[in-house]
Amino acid sequence: MMAVRIARAYTGRDKVAICGYHGWTDWYLAANLGAKSGTGSDHLAKHWLADVTPHGVPQHLAGSALTWDYGDAESLENLLTEHLNQFAAIVMEPSRDGRAPDGFLEAVRGLADAHGAVLIFDEVCHLRSATLSFLSFFFGLSLRLIVVSLAR
Repeated sequence: MMAVRIARAYTGRDKVAICGYHGWTDWYLAANLGAKSGTGSDHLAKHWLADVTPHGVPQHLAGSALTWDYGDAESLENLLTEHLNQFAAIVMEPSRDGRAPDGFLEAVRGLADAHGAVLIFDEVCHLRSATLSFLSFFFGLSLRLIVVSLAR
């Protein structure tokens, strides 16, 4: 996803806060670098990509992608505070299995602004599955980057 590279260039920062599934890119799979089998450190397991060993992902990317829980703005806030001024982007799906909890997306938008991170909505799955418009517009949020894909 080129959007992460753009966010890194724009902010001059390296870390990415991720929530949800975002493909097989190095920046995304880096969340599992250093994870040891059986230790419970499979960081992508609750993001629809369990038991992935990031073979071929450069080791120097370890620690550059950190996960947080969808629907829990406090978990994102804790992550952003723990790594203050280090996040280039917050990458997430605006909706997972239904509408986002009330106030959640607005809280994420506020946290992104407060911490100087670019908020990126990955809407690839939503636009392919009968959504008529970007969910970010539906929820009334303003974004700098939205990731989409068209499949026929």
